[in-house]
Amino acid sequence: GDWWTQTKLWYRQQYKKADPVLPAVPASLGLAATAASLAGNLTGAGMVMIPFAFVWIGWSAIFWLPVFGVLAVFSAGLLESCCEMLEERHEEYRRFHWYTQYSDVANRAVGPGLSKVVGALRLFCVVGLWAVLIVIVSATMVDFVALILPVPVPRGHLYCGFIVGCGVLFVLSSGTTATYCRYWCGVVNTPVAVVLTILLLTGIAGNNKMATGTGEAMFTIKLFDLGSLIGDVSGLSKGVKDVTSALYFVSLGILAFNFAGVCEFTNIRRDMKAPPSFPKAAAFGVAGSTLALFIVGVTAYAVLYPFNGNVVLIFNTRNVRIAAHFFTLTCMGQVSNLSDLTLGEYDHVEDYGKRVAWRRARISAPLALCAGAIALALPYEGPLMGLVGSLALCPVAFLLPPVFYYKLCQGSEQWPEKPLSTRMKICLALAILCSLLVFIGGTVASIIQLVNEYGADEQSCFRGFCYDQKFALTPASLSLLDIFTSGGNVDPNWGKCSTKY
Repeated sequence: GDWWTQTKLWYRQQYKKADPVLPAVPASLGLAATAASLAGNLTGAGMVMIPFAFVWIGWSAIFWLPVFGVLAVFSAGLLESCCEMLEERHEEYRRFHWYTQYSDVANRAVGPGLSKVVGALRLFCVVGLWAVLIVIVSATMVDFVALILPVPVPRGHLYCGFIVGCGVLFVLSSGTTATYCRYWCGVVNTPVAVVLTILLLTGIAGNNKMATGTGEAMFTIKLFDLGSLIGDVSGLSKGVKDVTSALYFVSLGILAFNFAGVCEFTNIRRDMKAPPSFPKAAAFGVAGSTLALFIVGVTAYAVLYPFNGNVVLIFNTRNVRIAAHFFTLTCMGQVSNLSDLTLGEYDHVEDYGKRVAWRRARISAPLALCAGAIALALPYEGPLMGLVGSLALCPVAFLLPPVFYYKLCQGSEQWPEKPLSTRMKICLALAILCSLLVFIGGTVASIIQLVNEYGADEQSCFRGFCYDQKFALTPASLSLLDIFTSGGNVDPNWGKCSTKY
């Protein structure tokens, strides 16, 4: 059909009723369109998330970005191979729908007991993803409202209100209104993202003067004494304080968050006509995403490296900042799709390919409630993103697929043995080691940073509405250069809940 028919088929693919006995008929726009969509969405997510990592790991991200890209492609290929093995060895597996691929593979690789643990971990992924998205979207909306309103607004109350509203929105978008809301959001997402990308890049090129600094950025600089580490923030050089090493591992968790969220590792596309084309499709899509990540991250680090926090809040030009907010909200769909794919596994067999509104709402409501509670208590984008990425997404996306593949190849009473080559064993070991590095280091470092910020900060809806520090600009007489040159000595009353500034 024409391009509009193909577009509707593409975005409605996950809603159509399909025969669970046979793989679903593909309705894809092709590799180029898939890669363009991934790149566009990831550019939006990366514009907000990646600078957290780049500020803390410096130019070593040039090494880590390709590593995560290779891990994403490798893990996706392993999952696809696991599906092929199960189809060959277990005839009934062909009756399973592609919605439940990951849980099916886990059940047959590690057994029903551990597969329940994996399922709980994936639900935790949903909660963590929603919590991070709620925090980022709420901060974006508060700043957007403050920009367009002619009068000052109580930002603390506004922020907490947006958090509650976003929690309700996540319940609706995954439940009662999913069929219509997510479909039309998907249709308009890519073209709007492309237009806003052009506007935003043009605005950045002419936006030579940045804002005087946001409260969150200044707080982190003061807390970790980053002002004395300017020019040496990679976390690898000698003489750097230990706290920078913690930030380094947090940044690895943020990278895992980006790649796992955007690559949508649960959708390993058994519905394609030619299964051998899957590795090519996965490699092409992840390559486009990696390139977008690299461009956004390098640009953000090169221009904004002294800052920490939401890059959107750094922009000084009003129009560029408003466009960046729209861009951020538009491009969050790719990350939220991961949670929808995970929740799709809890549909009944007879309901595969369609949405059962209230059943899905009953599942998503408690998850959204937990995510909202986390966002209210811990509104710290960087460490929260690092914790979710390293503790939840990294094991599911990068650590477990090699384990599943190895277990299925070991042979048992049920499956014939499939010996592994030495090269494959080395690749599996390297993938597991890299994943363990991010999982252990990122989790511990993120928890440490969350505890430090929670203990020293007053930003929590459970402890009051002191969000002026998060959003307020520095005094007009004080610049970031002054803070850096003075070793971080600023007025101790700055940023506190008072009317002084």
